[in-house]
Amino acid sequence: MILTSEIGEQLKIKPKWLCGFISTVALPAVSGSGFKLMNGEAWGCHQPNHDNKKLDLVGLHCHIGTYIMAAWPYHTAATKLAELAVRLEKKSITCKIH
Repeated sequence: MILTSEIGEQLKIKPKWLCGFISTVALPAVSGSGFKLMNGEAWGCHQPNHDNKKLDLVGLHCHIGTYIMAAWPYHTAATKLAELAVRLEKKSITCKIH
C-alpha cells in the first residue's frame, strides 16, 4: 500500500484500492495476505487511506478458503464484511463489497 500511494503521488494520480480480507471462520489456521476479518483487524483497513487520502478505497473483498462445502462460513463472512461496510459508511467512507 505504501509503495502504491508513493507511485500515485509521483504520477499525480489517486490509485484505486480493493482491500482484501481473509476469514478464519472455516479454517482457523488460514494465513495469507490481507486483513483478518474475524478478529477485528479488518477495521484497520481504512486507516492508510483515511489518514493520507492518497488511495481511493473502491471495495472490500474476502477469501474464506477453498472447497468450503457448508453454507455457514459464507454467511458468517458475508455478515462480518457487511458490518464492516456499515462501520466504514458511518465514517463517510463508502465502497463496494466484491
